[in-house]
Amino acid sequence: AASNRYVVYTEDSAATVEDVSMSGYIYFKEALTASGNLDLWGAISAEALYLNPGVKVNVTADLEHLIFTDFNAFLEVGPSMAKGWHMVKAPAEISETNPVTVADFFGDDLNASTFGTEWVVYQRDYDSVTHRSYYTQLTELTTRLEKNRGYWLGLKKGEKVKVLGLNPVVWDRRMNGCTSPHGCSRYTIKSCSEGDTAPYLYDLVGSVGSRKSDWKDYRIEVDNNGTVMTPSQAKAANIINNQIWKYTPSETGTYVTADDSGLLGSDSTVDYFNGFWVEVNCSNSIGRTIDLIVPNSRK
Repeated sequence: AASNRYVVYTEDSAATVEDVSMSGYIYFKEALTASGNLDLWGAISAEALYLNPGVKVNVTADLEHLIFTDFNAFLEVGPSMAKGWHMVKAPAEISETNPVTVADFFGDDLNASTFGTEWVVYQRDYDSVTHRSYYTQLTELTTRLEKNRGYWLGLKKGEKVKVLGLNPVVWDRRMNGCTSPHGCSRYTIKSCSEGDTAPYLYDLVGSVGSRKSDWKDYRIEVDNNGTVMTPSQAKAANIINNQIWKYTPSETGTYVTADDSGLLGSDSTVDYFNGFWVEVNCSNSIGRTIDLIVPNSRK
């Protein structure tokens, strides 16, 4: 098919495309398998994207080639965010070849002209020389977001957010230690540096999918050694705490804690778009590579 007024939508859990070339918006509620080349001048959204060997995918996000109409029935609609502070994580594939900027993530919902006044974005940084953590305000809409980071979003008024034009996460169903039959994704979290005498380092991270995930289904691997641990096992090995901290926006804001055992906190789910704090134990993590394995949940 070829058209600049084309939308393809399906809820089929086994959707397949083969040798497609079109302009428009393709939305798959579940997974998409590409068995032939896919040349799309527009945007694609899918819970998971599976590529058969040799398949080439070329996706160009160009909104001029999309229908300017109400796409709410086809978009991954995010949460309604009240004014105040929110810990957020972009539900997208982020890499050198798939960059996501502040404008890419927030720009389709928030007014770019009020960036820095009506809405702000901060990241948590760690100085490996002074061993101190601090907050840095992102001041450029072109600043690239990082795969292993969550961010603070501050709003002066309530907003409805959604995802449009970002590359969906490529889930790996063969990943070692993956707890989901629908695949997993992974990224490296920060670890303490040589000479750090602080007991803990706090990383703002988050989920990467378009559904709720459960902290008890996350896994941890250290130094790519092939041993995958549950959060409780990682705590016993003095790598990270099995407890996470989620933020509940309100007039003052409150933290909600949960762990993977069900003994602490009543809800260990991580919502779509949401970030959370992970506590890294400095006594046994200096200079080590700590990977968080994120499940592709269907909740």
